Amino acid sequence: MIKCQSRTSLKQYIPQKPVKRGIKVWVRADSHNGYFSQFEVYQGKGSNTTPELGLGGSVVKTLTRPLVGKHHHIFMDNFFTSPALLMDLLQDGIYACGTVRSNRRGFPQDLKGKRILKNRGDFTVRQSGQLTATVWLDNKQVQVMATMSSQMREGLSELRHTDTTVREVQAPTSINYVQQVDGRSIQGQG
Repeated sequence: MIKCQSRTSLKQYIPQKPVKRGIKVWVRADSHNGYFSQFEVYQGKGSNTTPELGLGGSVVKTLTRPLVGKHHHIFMDNFFTSPALLMDLLQDGIYACGTVRSNRRGFPQDLKGKRILKNRGDFTVRQSGQLTATVWLDNKQVQVMATMSSQMREGLSELRHTDTTVREVQAPTSINYVQQVDGRSIQGQG
């Protein structure tokens, strides 16, 4: 969201955002340096939304059009991620990973629920073909879906405690991907 006080039909109001009024811009950025590769100004409800993918999926498909067939890896947050979108991107030769809302259509039923895990650092994984769904318990449950990881691969992830101590635990690959990218939202989340 770009802060804007002028009169324009592009201005949006989103009370949950730090910048409540402004122009909403969808961005594809490089996760290593934060540079914008492509952007699109949101112009309100339009006819370019694919019903099966919704607004978020349609935005991702538009912004990834130049990447088709190049086997890039993209990362997204839970507004965009859905099983249908991930499989659609995989068919286009694009691998994807993102946090996901547990109530999304296609998310495994047995992974839905408030607290399916007990201890911090625990995780459970379900895989169907190349689509992997993971639930990991950090301070709260984190749901991730990916087409670029295997349920068998694990790595070390850092858990930071309030007393500034750090403990390394085993975590699925998709969680490590999300943690690597999470801190690289250099342009802000406003």
